[in-house]
Amino acid sequence: MDQGMLAKGTRISSLLFGVYTILLALLGLMLACQGGVLVSAASSPYYAMMGTALLLAAALMGLKKSLGIYLYGVASLATYGWAIWESGDNGWAYIPRQAWLALLSVIFLAFWPLVRRDFANVNKAVYFSIMGLLPLLMAATLLTPQFFPNAVHLADSPAITAHT
Repeated sequence: MDQGMLAKGTRISSLLFGVYTILLALLGLMLACQGGVLVSAASSPYYAMMGTALLLAAALMGLKKSLGIYLYGVASLATYGWAIWESGDNGWAYIPRQAWLALLSVIFLAFWPLVRRDFANVNKAVYFSIMGLLPLLMAATLLTPQFFPNAVHLADSPAITAHT
Protein backbone atom coordinates (compact mmCIF):
# COMPACT_ATOMS: atom_id res chain seq x y z
CA MET A 1 0.00 0.00 0.00
CA ASP A 2 1.46 3.35 -0.94
CA GLN A 3 1.75 6.35 1.39
CA GLY A 4 -0.96 8.33 -0.45
CA MET A 5 -3.59 5.66 0.09
CA LEU A 6 -2.56 5.27 3.73
CA ALA A 7 -2.76 9.03 4.34
CA LYS A 8 -6.16 9.22 2.64
CA GLY A 9 -7.51 6.37 4.80
CA THR A 10 -6.14 8.09 7.90
CA ARG A 11 -7.88 11.36 6.99
CA ILE A 12 -11.19 9.62 6.32
CA SER A 13 -11.10 7.65 9.58
CA SER A 14 -10.19 10.81 11.50
CA LEU A 15 -13.06 12.68 9.84
CA LEU A 16 -15.53 9.89 10.66
CA PHE A 17 -14.31 9.78 14.24
CA GLY A 18 -14.73 13.54 14.46
CA VAL A 19 -18.32 13.25 13.23
CA TYR A 20 -18.91 10.43 15.72
CA THR A 21 -17.60 12.49 18.65
CA ILE A 22 -19.70 15.50 17.59
CA LEU A 23 -22.82 13.31 17.47
CA LEU A 24 -21.89 11.83 20.85
CA ALA A 25 -21.50 15.35 22.26
CA LEU A 26 -24.87 16.42 20.84
CA LEU A 27 -26.51 13.34 22.34
CA GLY A 28 -24.84 14.12 25.65
CA LEU A 29 -26.03 17.72 25.52
CA MET A 30 -29.58 16.62 24.74
CA LEU A 31 -29.60 14.04 27.55
CA ALA A 32 -28.12 16.53 30.02
CA CYS A 33 -30.70 19.23 29.17
CA GLN A 34 -33.70 16.93 29.13
CA GLY A 35 -32.37 15.11 32.18
CA GLY A 36 -32.27 18.47 33.94
CA VAL A 37 -35.96 18.88 33.15
CA LEU A 38 -36.61 15.47 34.70
CA VAL A 39 -34.59 16.34 37.80
CA SER A 40 -36.60 19.56 38.22
CA ALA A 41 -39.74 17.39 38.08
CA ALA A 42 -38.33 15.24 40.94
CA SER A 43 -37.54 12.34 38.62
CA SER A 44 -34.38 10.27 38.14
CA PRO A 45 -31.10 12.20 37.85
CA TYR A 46 -29.65 9.44 35.66
CA TYR A 47 -30.24 11.15 32.30
CA ALA A 48 -28.66 14.43 33.42
CA MET A 49 -25.62 12.58 34.78
CA MET A 50 -25.28 10.33 31.71
CA GLY A 51 -25.65 13.30 29.38
CA THR A 52 -22.94 15.20 31.25
CA ALA A 53 -20.67 12.15 31.18
CA LEU A 54 -21.20 11.67 27.41
CA LEU A 55 -20.58 15.35 26.72
CA LEU A 56 -17.37 15.33 28.75
CA ALA A 57 -16.24 12.00 27.23
CA ALA A 58 -16.83 13.33 23.70
CA ALA A 59 -14.87 16.50 24.46
CA LEU A 60 -11.96 14.48 25.86
CA MET A 61 -12.02 12.09 22.89
CA GLY A 62 -12.05 15.07 20.54
CA LEU A 63 -8.83 16.18 22.27
CA LYS A 64 -7.43 12.63 21.85
CA LYS A 65 -7.39 12.01 25.59
CA SER A 66 -7.78 8.37 26.56
CA LEU A 67 -9.60 9.46 29.71
CA GLY A 68 -12.61 10.13 27.46
CA ILE A 69 -12.74 6.49 26.41
CA TYR A 70 -12.52 5.32 30.01
CA LEU A 71 -15.20 7.81 31.09
CA TYR A 72 -17.44 6.47 28.33
CA GLY A 73 -16.79 2.96 29.65
CA VAL A 74 -17.62 3.86 33.24
CA ALA A 75 -20.81 5.62 32.09
CA SER A 76 -21.74 2.55 30.02
CA LEU A 77 -21.26 0.22 32.98
CA ALA A 78 -23.25 2.58 35.20
CA THR A 79 -26.04 2.61 32.61
CA TYR A 80 -26.11 -1.17 32.54
CA GLY A 81 -26.35 -1.37 36.32
CA TRP A 82 -28.95 1.41 36.50
CA ALA A 83 -31.12 -0.24 33.83
CA ILE A 84 -31.17 -3.52 35.73
CA TRP A 85 -31.82 -1.78 39.03
CA GLU A 86 -34.64 0.35 37.63
CA SER A 87 -36.29 -2.23 35.35
CA GLY A 88 -35.87 -5.47 37.25
CA ASP A 89 -37.01 -8.38 35.10
CA ASN A 90 -39.02 -6.25 32.66
CA GLY A 91 -37.11 -6.93 29.45
CA TRP A 92 -39.09 -4.40 27.45
CA ALA A 93 -37.99 -1.63 29.81
CA TYR A 94 -34.33 -2.37 29.00
CA ILE A 95 -34.73 -1.39 25.36
CA PRO A 96 -34.91 2.41 25.77
CA ARG A 97 -32.32 2.29 28.54
CA GLN A 98 -29.66 0.17 26.84
CA ALA A 99 -30.20 -0.34 23.11
CA TRP A 100 -28.95 3.10 22.06
CA LEU A 101 -25.80 2.75 24.14
CA ALA A 102 -25.11 -0.76 22.85
CA LEU A 103 -25.40 0.55 19.29
CA LEU A 104 -23.07 3.50 20.00
CA SER A 105 -20.53 1.14 21.55
CA VAL A 106 -20.56 -1.27 18.61
CA ILE A 107 -20.01 1.64 16.22
CA PHE A 108 -17.21 2.84 18.48
CA LEU A 109 -15.67 -0.63 18.26
CA ALA A 110 -14.96 -0.02 14.56
CA PHE A 111 -12.65 2.87 15.49
CA TRP A 112 -10.08 0.62 17.18
CA PRO A 113 -7.37 1.21 14.53
CA LEU A 114 -7.71 4.97 14.99
CA VAL A 115 -7.84 4.68 18.79
CA ARG A 116 -4.73 2.49 18.79
CA ARG A 117 -2.93 5.05 16.60
CA ASP A 118 -4.10 8.33 18.15
CA PHE A 119 -4.75 7.65 21.84
CA ALA A 120 -1.97 6.97 24.29
CA ASN A 121 -2.25 4.17 26.81
CA VAL A 122 -5.61 2.67 25.81
CA ASN A 123 -5.68 -0.90 27.03
CA LYS A 124 -6.85 -3.19 24.22
CA ALA A 125 -8.62 -5.63 26.57
CA VAL A 126 -10.48 -2.84 28.34
CA TYR A 127 -11.44 -1.20 25.04
CA PHE A 128 -12.84 -4.41 23.56
CA SER A 129 -14.64 -5.22 26.82
CA ILE A 130 -16.35 -1.82 26.86
CA MET A 131 -17.11 -1.55 23.15
CA GLY A 132 -17.67 -5.23 22.32
CA LEU A 133 -18.35 -7.41 25.33
CA LEU A 134 -20.59 -4.96 27.21
CA PRO A 135 -22.93 -4.47 24.21
CA LEU A 136 -23.20 -8.26 23.90
CA LEU A 137 -24.08 -8.46 27.57
CA MET A 138 -26.64 -5.68 27.07
CA ALA A 139 -28.13 -7.53 24.09
CA ALA A 140 -28.39 -10.71 26.13
CA THR A 141 -30.08 -8.76 28.91
CA LEU A 142 -32.49 -7.25 26.41
CA LEU A 143 -33.35 -10.52 24.71
CA THR A 144 -33.41 -13.04 27.56
CA PRO A 145 -36.66 -11.83 29.17
CA GLN A 146 -38.27 -11.69 25.73
CA PHE A 147 -37.58 -15.35 24.96
CA PHE A 148 -37.62 -16.78 28.48
CA PRO A 149 -40.30 -14.92 30.45
CA ASN A 150 -40.47 -15.86 34.11
CA ALA A 151 -44.19 -15.20 34.35
CA VAL A 152 -47.17 -14.95 32.04
CA HIS A 153 -49.47 -12.02 32.69
CA LEU A 154 -53.02 -12.59 31.52
CA ALA A 155 -55.69 -9.95 31.26
CA ASP A 156 -58.19 -9.84 34.11
CA SER A 157 -61.45 -10.45 32.24
CA PRO A 158 -63.81 -8.99 34.89
CA ALA A 159 -61.80 -5.78 34.91
CA ILE A 160 -61.90 -5.61 31.12
CA THR A 161 -65.65 -6.18 30.89
CA ALA A 162 -66.27 -3.62 33.66
CA HIS A 163 -64.19 -1.09 31.73
CA THR A 164 -66.15 -1.51 28.47
